[in-house]
Amino acid sequence: MRDPLYDCLDWQARTSPPAAGSPGHQRPDSLESLVLDRLRAYARRLQGYGPVDMYALVMPQLERPLMRVAMELARGRQNRAADMLGIHRNTLRSKLRALGLPADHGRREAP
Repeated sequence: MRDPLYDCLDWQARTSPPAAGSPGHQRPDSLESLVLDRLRAYARRLQGYGPVDMYALVMPQLERPLMRVAMELARGRQNRAADMLGIHRNTLRSKLRALGLPADHGRREAP
């Protein structure tokens, strides 16, 4: 069985090729384009002030929804979510803790 997250990201990569004559150009609805637009908007709001520690500011905001979606798709199973993400389960647990996310996020309760 194919992984739904992999299928989604694979589809995104296949449907967002660079346009002819513009290297690196992404479709307007690609994940990369959406993130790029948001980062540029953030830079404009700085009004001439230089960003400080941008990596530490941005990465948790990108990782948190990624971890949440992986845990939801895996129905709270950390091994499965870690496999989807291509990381070790211990790394996933550390990231969940650091991002303030529950370790069983997405687990469905039995009725």
